[in-house]
Amino acid sequence: MRSNALLVTACLLIACFLAALLGALQNLLTYSVSRSWFHDWKFSQFDIPSALHGRAGASLVGLLATWWLGLILGLVLLIPCLFQPTPRRMFSAFLKAALFVLAAALIAEIAAALWGLARINSETAPGWTRVFDDPAAAARVQFINFIGYLAAACATIAAAAYSFHRRNH
Repeated sequence: MRSNALLVTACLLIACFLAALLGALQNLLTYSVSRSWFHDWKFSQFDIPSALHGRAGASLVGLLATWWLGLILGLVLLIPCLFQPTPRRMFSAFLKAALFVLAAALIAEIAAALWGLARINSETAPGWTRVFDDPAAAARVQFINFIGYLAAACATIAAAAYSFHRRNH
C-alpha cells in the first residue's frame, strides 16, 4: 500500500513538472509573438525581476502559471491508471497519457500560433487588447493560450478514456 502511495505521489509530481514544462515552452512561443504581453502585464503580474525580463522571465511566468494544472490533469489521468493490473503498468499508462497530453497541447499551440498570425490583425483584434502596444499580437497570445488549455483538457479526457479502455490489455 505504501508503494502505491509513493507511485501516486510520483505520478502527480511528474504531471506538475510536465505542466510547468508546457507553460515554459508555451511562453517561449508566445514571447516571440508578443513581447508587450509580458512587458506590459505578465512580468508585473508574477513579480518577475527586471533582470529576467526576456525569454527566461517569460518561461518562468509559464512555469508559475501552469504547474498547478498538473495536479488537476494528473488526477484525471491517474484515476483510470489505478485500474491497471500492476504498479509498473499503472506508471507506464500514466506516463504515456501525460506525454500524449503534453504533445497534443504543444502541437495545438503551434497550430494556433500559425492560424493567429494568418488571421488575427489590428482590425480583428478584440477591444480589450487595445491596452497593449500591439493589440493583434496580444490577441494572438490569448488565442494560443486558450487553444493550448483547451487541447490539454481534451487530450486529458481522451488519454484517460484510452487508459481505462486498455486496462486489461
